[in-house]
Amino acid sequence: MSILLHDSTLRDGNHAARHRISLAEIQMHCMVADNAGLYSVEVGHGNGLGASSFQVGFSAHSDHDILLTARQSLKKTKLAVHVMPGFSTFNRDILPAIQLGVDIFRIGTHVTESDLAYGFVEKIKSKSKAEVIISLMMAHMASHDQIIQQVTALSQYDIDGLSIYDSAGTFDQDDVFQIVSLLAKEFPDLKIGFHGHNNLGLAVANSLSAVEAGARIIDSAICGYGAGAGNTQLETLASVMKRKGLLSPSVDMASIYDLATFASSTYAAKKPFPSVLSIASATAGVFSGFASHVEKASAMYGISSIKLFEALGERGVVGGQEDIIYTTASEMQTEINCNISRKSTLKNIELSMVRKKTVKKNITSEQLNERSRFAYQVFAEPDISEDAQLNTVFALSRENIRSWGELYFDGERSMGYGGYSNSIEYWDLFAQELIDIYNLDNNSRILEIGPAKGFLMEALQRKIPGAVIFGVEVSNYAISKASSYVKNSIIHADASRLFFPSRFFDLCLAVDVLQEIDILELPSVLREMNRVSSRSYVAIPTPSDTSHESKEMFLKWALNARVIMSDSEWLALLSSNSFNGDYQFFGLDINVIG
Repeated sequence: MSILLHDSTLRDGNHAARHRISLAEIQMHCMVADNAGLYSVEVGHGNGLGASSFQVGFSAHSDHDILLTARQSLKKTKLAVHVMPGFSTFNRDILPAIQLGVDIFRIGTHVTESDLAYGFVEKIKSKSKAEVIISLMMAHMASHDQIIQQVTALSQYDIDGLSIYDSAGTFDQDDVFQIVSLLAKEFPDLKIGFHGHNNLGLAVANSLSAVEAGARIIDSAICGYGAGAGNTQLETLASVMKRKGLLSPSVDMASIYDLATFASSTYAAKKPFPSVLSIASATAGVFSGFASHVEKASAMYGISSIKLFEALGERGVVGGQEDIIYTTASEMQTEINCNISRKSTLKNIELSMVRKKTVKKNITSEQLNERSRFAYQVFAEPDISEDAQLNTVFALSRENIRSWGELYFDGERSMGYGGYSNSIEYWDLFAQELIDIYNLDNNSRILEIGPAKGFLMEALQRKIPGAVIFGVEVSNYAISKASSYVKNSIIHADASRLFFPSRFFDLCLAVDVLQEIDILELPSVLREMNRVSSRSYVAIPTPSDTSHESKEMFLKWALNARVIMSDSEWLALLSSNSFNGDYQFFGLDINVIG
């Protein structure tokens, strides 16, 4: 018996793409999938028809445009959509999909709430000849008896199939075999399907187990591109099934490989994998697509993401309850605050090499206006030619500067540093001060946030060659220009979610960096600095006074500054986020002449 391959990439994969897969990518994917002879292709927002919203993310395109694009590209392969009661309504979402020619409606409910699908089944069947498949999501949260009861009730309706969703990726091969074989035996007239997630690295093995147990429809995704740790990898599964003689002769492996090549070069270039958080979601039995929300909430409230997943598992949180993630995180932080003092311990440290940054800059108004055109917060529209080419060049230049590119570091002075070069004497003195104040030696571990080209890292490494020194930098260009002495120790990442173990470093420092981080991310950065190190040091530029004029001048000159605050405002921010470390402010005083 040939197994039907259902491609969920363009729906479940939209979770991974934050619902940004383009219409052109949908069109090409569907055309190649059609050539591959797949049974069905599912498209749409990650949470299905009508789900585009603030709560779960806005889609880049309307359901209508996505379905129309897919429909026009699929000739032999069936077009499928995901429908979830609560997100989808019949008149607004399902009826237009019927009119656009959708072949398969997959109605997804929590495993114990399939009664929510009854109304949709009857209406769809009365208005179309489309297949209706019920998707029992988070299947691990129900016993076999409960699932049998749900399917028994569903079988009274005109459904074409029933699919078991391992939404949290928590099943192993035995789990899958037991439930699928039981359903195949009890309901021989239903096409039984399986939808696997790869949190424990078992998605392909579990899918093969489902086939052995009697499943007829297997969901998978190209490059495994799906929520959380991803789905069953289609090209891998198909290759194994082809070898075992389980695929229809109409399935063309060359086209499947073409599809994988296309996806891995476009929207699926960054492939999902079983990360620590994905594994944690599986062991906690929580929907793997919650990982990004858990990361954000744990950073916002300064708690362990692993423990947050465990707490969500204990509460039995399911898809569509994203708000509970943040509520739970807040409650966990409150509990911590009740038991542990989180008072900030701040100490002012004065490094002479940082004080030297406090200088008065005398510039002309023409120079200031030219520079402010490229500032992150633009104060006036640029006065440039109406020529389209010049406008394009200006836009590209400003984008390069805002992403800390070549123009910012080594372009004209009006665009940034005007050449960010290594003053060895300055950095050697700076490094020596840090070594003396923090008792650093060859056994020390040091992390610098925003090292740019790594000049300070290099100076520290020369003086204490045995020390372990890392940098975390957002500019690929700056990293590419770092010396070979430290380049391999600078990692391209942002500091809001550091990937180092707790208390791994003896010192974490951020010099002339925090003002370039979005104010909403600063609390996370400060907490992460404290988490990964036993001591922290920050040096922050501030305006000459608290007046609006001084702050505006600061932003005009400091091109990539996102935050401008006075000394007292920065102290309040550090303290309110329980920053335990050392700080130093240095002035940026701009004097316009002429």
